[in-house]
Amino acid sequence: MTVLPYHAEVHFYTDDGHQNIDEMLIQHDKFGQFLSVSDGSVKFHNMSFGWIIATPDGRRLAAGSGPCEGRGNSLRSEGAGMLAATLFMALISHHMNHQIKATCISDNKELIRRMTDHKQYKEPYPNATLASEYDIIEELYETCNIYNLDTSYSWVRGHQDKNTAYNDLSLNAQLNVDADWYAGKYQDESGKFLPQYMLLPACPVMLSIRDISVTSDYKNQLIRAYTEPRYIEHLQNKFGWSDTIIGTIAWKSLSLAARRLNSSVLLTKVCNDLLPTAETLKKYKYQNSDKCVLCDRIETRDHMIQCKAASRVKWRISLSTALRKKMKTLTTNYEVEETFMTALCDWMENNKVDRTKFPPRFKAALKTQDHIGWRHVFSGKISQHWLKLQGDVQLEDGKVRNDYIWGASILEVILGKTIELWKLRNEEVHGATEEIQETRRKHRLIDKVKQLNDNKDKARPADMGLFHADVDQYIEESTARTLANYISSHSKAIKNSVAKWANQSEQGTRSIVGLDLQIWDCSTRMSIST
Repeated sequence: MTVLPYHAEVHFYTDDGHQNIDEMLIQHDKFGQFLSVSDGSVKFHNMSFGWIIATPDGRRLAAGSGPCEGRGNSLRSEGAGMLAATLFMALISHHMNHQIKATCISDNKELIRRMTDHKQYKEPYPNATLASEYDIIEELYETCNIYNLDTSYSWVRGHQDKNTAYNDLSLNAQLNVDADWYAGKYQDESGKFLPQYMLLPACPVMLSIRDISVTSDYKNQLIRAYTEPRYIEHLQNKFGWSDTIIGTIAWKSLSLAARRLNSSVLLTKVCNDLLPTAETLKKYKYQNSDKCVLCDRIETRDHMIQCKAASRVKWRISLSTALRKKMKTLTTNYEVEETFMTALCDWMENNKVDRTKFPPRFKAALKTQDHIGWRHVFSGKISQHWLKLQGDVQLEDGKVRNDYIWGASILEVILGKTIELWKLRNEEVHGATEEIQETRRKHRLIDKVKQLNDNKDKARPADMGLFHADVDQYIEESTARTLANYISSHSKAIKNSVAKWANQSEQGTRSIVGLDLQIWDCSTRMSIST
């Protein structure tokens, strides 16, 4: 086994020493080419690659694995794997003065497409330089050119061993499984986040934001670099969080959980405490009542979770059941499960958590969660101390589940259930069927229509067309949408009419007393002064 920089490893299937390379070249000449198969592994931003070189009849010759630098991206990790295998063959070609031909295989369609397309041009187009992972693509092309490698590219569907026994797969699929194994093994044993990558000769310029190399999605990354500090500052101002509290939140778990949930708009409202509860709607004058439809208390986001109504109790039970089931699936430490669940249920039932009744080793997790706020658990903000208490878990297949993945799975359940609660709340407020929703919506709009029509006597006579002679008949014959359209299209006009008429009334009209009036007498055809 040969150790390369960054702890990358190369394993030969032949005897050790110089005979390795000689044997490989003999096999290459026998079949006229190598098969070079690569794959990558991405766990958030931790990336690794694996590759294997074999003969067309399936004899394995060499394999390698190692880390990949930069932001987590499957194209980057798999491209790094192909680049490592290509460079390995290039060094053999250079030092042994032997031309090599190879079919490079990957399960990443984009990688295969771009490498195949690049064979049709030499100089990169301007747009290509801004494409994702340009540096690796260009370095692959340049390496083949400089070392005169005769390469072609082929795609294979990945992870076929999930549904088919390994021995029943095609050779390309088997080699893909082997490369994936090497990438996964390195990820589990040595995987870590390497935010900055070394400049490659084919791409001597890179974008770095806060000491993290950016090789894709440039526009959004620049936007994020500008907006993220302002967003964090907004959260600090809104919730009174210090820099220390911000630092204790498991943002990595929240980010991963958010990716798993397919409800971006509603999820944004949940995570930022922006749900339009009755309290909020009344505050912004969208409705007259701020009461919960189930218990007649003020409906805030917290009350929606803690409401004592039967449907909300049932929801809390379903949340607890789902969380415990997920925790057991994740082989969660028993004490961590009991402490987290007991504290969460205490907050949902009593609006407070008594830290003194829990074991001392949970003091940091409970204290930091108190500072963040237990209510914010339902916005996806949990303390990193919960993750540390759980720790990484080694699975039966030898792989490792990182603590942040545990946190993401917990938040996925909580956020998903919070979204379910909001949908349940909307059914209770607006009705489960279209007929009930129409009736309730119309009922809420009736008062507003009548209030507008009551301004009839206060508006200018010239604006009487804005009002209805029989408002009750109009309401009875109208749908909720008709009433809503009337309110939106007439509210401003009626308000302006009332204001102008009031202004004219304040100024008054000129009295006829004391005025020199000229009256025309039709019989005498004379003007008479008064």
